[in-house]
Amino acid sequence: RVIRMSELFNTEPTLQFAKDELQILIKVKKPKEDNNYENALSVVADMYQIPQADMLGKSRQEKYVTPRHISMYVLKSKYDLTYQQIAAIFSCHHTSVMSGVAKIEKDINENKELRLAIETVLKKIGG
Repeated sequence: RVIRMSELFNTEPTLQFAKDELQILIKVKKPKEDNNYENALSVVADMYQIPQADMLGKSRQEKYVTPRHISMYVLKSKYDLTYQQIAAIFSCHHTSVMSGVAKIEKDINENKELRLAIETVLKKIGG
């Protein structure tokens, strides 16, 4: 995976690059008091009545894209995860995360439904 991704993005496969790319494959158990971003993902998937796996997938259907972008935005703003960490969760490139978060930041002030959806997610996860 590391070699393939380094070739794909034409970058040197450094130790940090390998950690970022392999992070999704390694599940680390976190203490309960830790910020549990998995709950946020579950809340968004439930709210949009879609399987979490589909939301984390690569489908470009609108029913998955908006919840995916909302999830990325929440992980960035609420849990202060890096773009690379979020990209590992969604099995995508960090620039895709940057684009998704930027789209939500742009649309949140103009779209009341989107703002309400994000406020609902934040309330349900205690934010």
